[in-house]
Amino acid sequence: MSELPYPDRVPDPNNEELPADPWNPLVVSRGGSPVAVRWSQGLWLHAVALAGNDQHCSILLADGRTTQLPRASVVAIPTRPVFQVGHEVMARWRNAAMFPGTLTAIGDMGHTVAWHDGDVPMPVPLGSLTFLEWCQTTEPAVGPPPGSAAKLELKPPVVPVPEIVPGAWVAIRGRNCYWIASVEAAVDGGFNVRFTDGARATVPDSDVFPMPEGNVFEVGDEVLALWKGGSLYPGTITEESHEGYTVAWHDGDMPLVVKPGTLTYLFWVLEGTQ
Repeated sequence: MSELPYPDRVPDPNNEELPADPWNPLVVSRGGSPVAVRWSQGLWLHAVALAGNDQHCSILLADGRTTQLPRASVVAIPTRPVFQVGHEVMARWRNAAMFPGTLTAIGDMGHTVAWHDGDVPMPVPLGSLTFLEWCQTTEPAVGPPPGSAAKLELKPPVVPVPEIVPGAWVAIRGRNCYWIASVEAAVDGGFNVRFTDGARATVPDSDVFPMPEGNVFEVGDEVLALWKGGSLYPGTITEESHEGYTVAWHDGDMPLVVKPGTLTYLFWVLEGTQ
């Protein structure tokens, strides 16, 4: 948590003294305003509300899809300058993903967020962050309730661990999520990588996992696979075809066909490659 003094007052999300502000997603939906969506247990997404009632909200996701989600999974995003230095917030990072942090400055470039996981602070514009306090009582839109899923029994892959070389695609362990990236160079203790949004970073060996090339996976394999926007999520392969592998996501989202070279073994990610 932040060492900064926390402001005394966070607005009530149902405050009727501020009728012009989208404190409540039901009000937000009337104007197509931004919202924060708790998509799964560890994933928050920035989206736009389209319509709503007491039970559900229809939203537009960053990838162009529209979907209807439970009201309890959607949090309004203020569009007026109501934040103060020291406020704990849920803010947009990259690829529409949102993460918790603390406001350390407010200026012309936006609201500077010091991320709780220690990543480099960055300015976030108004309309891309909300109060963390408002997010505390939400429920995941997809997937089982926290703690209800049985623990996976992962088996070591029979294929050898491929060498990570420049030009190869890899899985990167990051901020409560995993991302796909291409390796640009090996450096002492890690790799220089480039993400799909063009961002570059130096990542330690322990957070980089190889992605086998070719058709090495089988039905039933537990994998970490490319979803959308460069993010990777765990799932189980249920079918193999000339188009790729059909992955049933562990959080219950709609299965997708994932191309070879954009997934890796979940065992390597959770248990290591040694």
